[in-house]
Parts: sequence; C-alpha cells; structure tokens
Amino acid sequence: MSGVDVTFYNPVGRTLSCLRHMGEPKEDWKWDGAREGVAHRWLPCGSTVYIKQGDRIVKSTVVDRGPYMAVDADGKWQLASPPRLKKWWKKHHAGKGKKLTDEEIAVLSRTLPEGWRWRSVVDILYSVKPKLGTKGGRQPGQLLVARDLWDDVKDIRPENDVVILPGLDAKK
Repeated sequence: MSGVDVTFYNPVGRTLSCLRHMGEPKEDWKWDGAREGVAHRWLPCGSTVYIKQGDRIVKSTVVDRGPYMAVDADGKWQLASPPRLKKWWKKHHAGKGKKLTDEEIAVLSRTLPEGWRWRSVVDILYSVKPKLGTKGGRQPGQLLVARDLWDDVKDIRPENDVVILPGLDAKK
C-alpha cells in the first residue's frame, strides 16, 4: 500500500486538546516544547501509533486533534475543521432547500465534500523530527497502528478519510 502525506507542526502557545484532563482548566495545559506526539482527527487521545518514514519507525501518541487542511476540487487549500465543515454543509444544503437534522450535521461535520481530499493524514510535533531524521514540512510517510487498536477504531473511521495502515504488531 502506498504512503500518505504527513505534516509537521509546532504548537507553541497552543493548548493541545488531548493533554487536558477533564475538570482541569484548559489554560493550564499549554504545550511545553518537551512533549512528543501526533495530531489525528479521530483516533482516541492517548492511542499509540507508529510513524514510518523511509526505513525509520517511531512510536508516538495521539496528543492533539487535526490536521484539518484539505484540498478542494479546484486545488485550493481549505480549512476543514468540524465547525467549518458544519457551516459549509449547512450552507450547501440550505441552498437546495433541505433542512438537516442534528445527527446528519454531526456526521457531515466530519465528512469532506466530494472531490476534496485531506492534505495530510497526521500532523507530527516537531519534537519527533530528530527521531525520524527528517527536515519537516509535508512528506510521504505512513501512519500505522497496532492490530488491537485498529479493531477498536476501524468502524469509527469517516468514509472518506485516509485508511490507517494496520499491521504493525505492538508486541514486537
């Protein structure tokens, strides 16, 4: 199976969504620059994943949500976060005179319009870059998950999202 594009990012000054414990103030969970991890749109926070680039494989953890940049049918970059997609779909369907239910809106807020594609499947914190021996930016790579995690999440993967490549046994 071919690789997918992965991107690197530096969330200095941002709060990472998965590092905040329930009940703790959001502002107390700023990224401190020492953490390693990845951002993924729908894998559960704390999931162990493996990033493969070339012959290197690095074990990491889901610590944030994203990446939410998509490329539309015209080749233009679009922000495709759930709130932005929700707004897009409401506008798109309102123009056709169709009223959407809350359940439909929830599903559509995670669904790209036809002809759009995700710019990358995963964002990797810059702190992981030295382990991969890469320069950063957008690069070909693979996101792999252990079979037991794949069995838990394969049914929640949105239809048009990139398939995570199962097959790396975490016990090895």
